[in-house]
Amino acid sequence: MLKSIYTFFDFMGIRINLKDLSLKVISYPRLKAVILINFHNHLRIMRVLACLSVIGFRKIALNLIKLLDELTS
Repeated sequence: MLKSIYTFFDFMGIRINLKDLSLKVISYPRLKAVILINFHNHLRIMRVLACLSVIGFRKIALNLIKLLDELTS
């Protein structure tokens, strides 16, 4: 499961630090393309957030929400 999450975050241009479960943007152009240009990815992001919450990684889900909120505000 973690490999799939890593793959999706890499697709979005995000890296995860497993020590403190923090997220870091490594490619702002890629993240903006995924979020702001390709709207079909919104459903994928919602599914990842739900999955993270269900499998016990709620902190990662909350960090992703915070990161996306900062990007779009």
